[in-house]
Amino acid sequence: AVDARIGAAQLLLRPGDLRLDPAGVAGQMQTCTYRGDHWEAQVDVASLSAPLLMHLPQRARAGDRLRLAISGGWVLPGTA
Repeated sequence: AVDARIGAAQLLLRPGDLRLDPAGVAGQMQTCTYRGDHWEAQVDVASLSAPLLMHLPQRARAGDRLRLAISGGWVLPGTA
């Protein structure tokens, strides 16, 4: 990035900012709930203190392992 800085930061993500990707970060499904036009999933990632919320086109089961990548979001420097 042009304005990249080294140091603490906070990453803000919406569920639509995450996608399945075979080359992505490993995660494990916690819950998956049908929301009408998508499945809302909570995914544990080992290095994070809280699960990530993402939308899936199909159902996943608790305990399923999957890989995800970030396709959007915001970085707030100096806020970690």
